[in-house]
Amino acid sequence: MTGGAGIARLTPAFSSGVCHGYIHSVFESAANAAFFLGGEQRLLTLAARGMPKTPDSLSVPEPWLRLLAEGQEACLEVRETNGAFRADGQPLAFTRDMGWDGHIPAYGGLPAASAFHGAADGLEDGFCHMPPRAREAALAALTTPQAPQWLGLGPGLTPSFDDACVGLLAVCRAAGKPAPFQFTDFSATTDVSARYLRLAQEGYFCEPLCELAEALFSPGKSAGVRQRVIRMAAYGATSGKDVLRGVGAGLNLLLST
Repeated sequence: MTGGAGIARLTPAFSSGVCHGYIHSVFESAANAAFFLGGEQRLLTLAARGMPKTPDSLSVPEPWLRLLAEGQEACLEVRETNGAFRADGQPLAFTRDMGWDGHIPAYGGLPAASAFHGAADGLEDGFCHMPPRAREAALAALTTPQAPQWLGLGPGLTPSFDDACVGLLAVCRAAGKPAPFQFTDFSATTDVSARYLRLAQEGYFCEPLCELAEALFSPGKSAGVRQRVIRMAAYGATSGKDVLRGVGAGLNLLLST
């Protein structure tokens, strides 16, 4: 496998050392490698260069990515500033991006909620295609401890309800407030969705969501909210819009307490 070096953006879940796993899933412009760390499965996303940054990911040359196949043996060697990833015995060296890991800090303060709703209200997300009764019940549970009961609701690799939970968790993290729910069992959803939910509970999110949180909570940056809502909405088929649904619910929760 050739085509140059990669760039790794890793959370503390992938600490220095060597871990072994396998290629879990392969898509058109991304793949996932599965490793068992701390008694649970963690996914490392391998994405083509130019894709939005995500935590626990490796940006790789597209020709290299196209040679991956499900089930191949994988090995990740992490050093302080660099490392190597191997799939089916073929190595790809990488350098670590020490300036971005997807962590959202606790900004605190009042968010620019009106700017957000002005940009996001009316978007057609995955919830719009659910039966009305299920949609209303799920959205009512989203801001309560009962949210885990709805895990996995909606179609796709990352179901709509799960994506909304990620958005709400980002708002709580940026506000410095505890989330209204806690996930301990991810068996009701997909492995890919469980990856994003675990990361969100640990405070790590994709680049468009990090940028939106910064615009919402940083004084003087609210003028950029609309542009960042648009970028988040373009993420995936409906995933970005479903995340925005959760962001809106989180903002409403903050302003009501």
